[in-house]
Amino acid sequence: IRIYSAAGYLEDFIKREYTLIRDFVNANISKDVYEIKDFVEAHIKWEENIMKYLIDEIPENRLTLSEDECDIGLWLKQLSKTKEKSKGLENLLSLHYQLHQAADRIINMKKKAKFVQLIDEYNQFMKLNLLFLSSLISYVSTIQIEKLQRDPLTGVLTRRLLKDIFVNIMDLSILSNEPFAVAFIDVDDFKKINDTYGHLVGDEVLKTVAKVIKENLRSSDYIIRYGGEEFVLILPSIKSLENLFNLLERLRKTLEKAKVKIDEEEFLNFTVSIGAALVKEDKRVPIKEVLDFADKLMYQAKQTGKNKVVVDIFRLENKEGVEEKQ
Repeated sequence: IRIYSAAGYLEDFIKREYTLIRDFVNANISKDVYEIKDFVEAHIKWEENIMKYLIDEIPENRLTLSEDECDIGLWLKQLSKTKEKSKGLENLLSLHYQLHQAADRIINMKKKAKFVQLIDEYNQFMKLNLLFLSSLISYVSTIQIEKLQRDPLTGVLTRRLLKDIFVNIMDLSILSNEPFAVAFIDVDDFKKINDTYGHLVGDEVLKTVAKVIKENLRSSDYIIRYGGEEFVLILPSIKSLENLFNLLERLRKTLEKAKVKIDEEEFLNFTVSIGAALVKEDKRVPIKEVLDFADKLMYQAKQTGKNKVVVDIFRLENKEGVEEKQ
C-alpha cells in the first residue's frame, strides 16, 4: 500500500511540476536575451523525459543518460574546447554532472519499484535541476550580453554602453581633478569608398580603423562604434589640450598610412577627420552637450580640408569660439 500510494503521489507531483519548471524559466529569462530559450528548452526536454519515464509515459530507450551525449552536454563539451574555463563554466559543468548522476539514481530506483525512497531522491533531483537551470540562464545570459556589447563587424564596444562609460569616466575625472576627453572619428569620403569599391571593401576599412585605434591607444581608453563610419573615443586622464591634440594627431597619421587590400595588386589608403572635446568640469555635465560639441569639432575638420584633428575645451556655459590646432 505504501509503495502504491507513493507511486500515485509521485505521478501527481510530477504532472504538477511540468508547469512549475516552465513558469520558473519564463520568469527568469530577460526579453533582452531571449535567444537563450533554445538552450533552456533543450535541457527542459531532457528533464521532462526523465519525469515521463518515472510515470511510465515513455520507455527507457528515449532517455539520454550520459552527460556527454545530451544536447546541453554536447554544447558544454564544445564550449570547454573553445573558451577558457571561467568559474561560471566550471560551476555549470559540475552541476550538469551531478544532475546526470541524480537522474541515474532515480531511474534505478524506479526500475526496482522503490517509490518511497524515490520521492525523496526525486525532490533532490528537482532542486538540483532548478539550481542548474538558474546557473544555465545566468551563464548564457552573460555570453549573450557580451555579444551585445561588441560590434560584430569591428569588435569594439557598441553605442549602448556609451552613456554608462561616459558617466563613470566623468565621475572619476571630478574625483581626481583630471580632465578627460571625448573624440569623434569619421572616415573621410566613406560613401565614395563604398560606391567605388563596394561594401566589402568599406567593411575592411572600418575593421582596419578599429584595429589601428586599438593598437595605438592606451588600455584605459574606450573605443565605441557610434554608427556607420563614426567612432567615439572616451579618453580618461588627459592633462591638457596639447596632450589631447598630440595623441590624436599621432593616431591620425597612423591611420593615414594604413592600407586596405582591394585585390592581389591594389591597396586602398584612406583618411579620417577627428574632433575632440577636453572636459574639465567640477560637476557632471550632460553627455549630449559634450557629444554635440565634439561632433561639431569633427565637422569643422571636415569643412576645412579633412584628414585633420580639431580640439577644444568644452565649456558648458559657452560652447562657441572653437579653435583649431593643426
